[in-house]
Amino acid sequence: LGQAALTGVDPLILLGQACALVELTLQVTHCRALEITPGGRMTPRAALGANDTFLRCTRDSDEDDSLGMVTLLADGPFTFGKLDEETRFKATHLRADHGVRSGAGVAIRTQYGPFGVILAYASDERTFTEYELAFLRATANIVGEAISRWRTEQALHKSEARLRQLIASTLDAVVTVDRSLTVLEWNRQAEAIFGIPARAVLGLPVRESFLPIGEMRLLNLLLQRYRSGRPMRLLRRRLETLARRITGEEFPIEITLAPAGSGADTTITAFIRDISERKRAERELASREKRF
Repeated sequence: LGQAALTGVDPLILLGQACALVELTLQVTHCRALEITPGGRMTPRAALGANDTFLRCTRDSDEDDSLGMVTLLADGPFTFGKLDEETRFKATHLRADHGVRSGAGVAIRTQYGPFGVILAYASDERTFTEYELAFLRATANIVGEAISRWRTEQALHKSEARLRQLIASTLDAVVTVDRSLTVLEWNRQAEAIFGIPARAVLGLPVRESFLPIGEMRLLNLLLQRYRSGRPMRLLRRRLETLARRITGEEFPIEITLAPAGSGADTTITAFIRDISERKRAERELASREKRF
């Protein structure tokens, strides 16, 4: 189960594996995993066992809610040995329709809060031993850690997707290079202003033809100073310089260099804006003022 959790198995599949493991190891009639919803209800996410009525029953929701909440609020594993005498939760349907006589439950907790519970039911009256409850708790811990990791990865994927969308839609060309000047990011605006598709530059060293000789030397100097840990006043400042299109035409740009990471993971992102129109407007304004 731990190996499956580490390989990033879908949490619902992992819950099914956990139920099978509990049913087999504790020799119980049925095992069920419930997730607590935002509205406070308990929703079955996995179920396994020899009791066929459990797997197809649609009338367990009230007792799932009742027993699930008791288990969530318990300090550690929760057990009941004689369901006929139980008053802490609703049990009529479990007892009359499913023949449950005893059981145990444990909360599934994640770094984001409680996910739900794992419930094990037996058709005979029995007392669960300490090592059986420790096994149940360990199973819930593995599942909880896997769910935490899965949710973190999902949040990261969403964040990366939003970042990619932002980079793709920004008015600036966004070019990211690593410490060896290999291109890692080349957005649509970079394709537009330089006239080069991303597939022609990603994973390759920055072409020296992108910048005039003087500007290319300055970029290399900046990278050397940054890698050596020396301060650079030009970083994170908006600078005006020249760049070169694929046609060889030089054009004015506004560029901001933003470093990130350290050591072998050092990257520098350049935010580049084509200011040809602005410069043309400034020249026209200056010409009109001179004539005036």
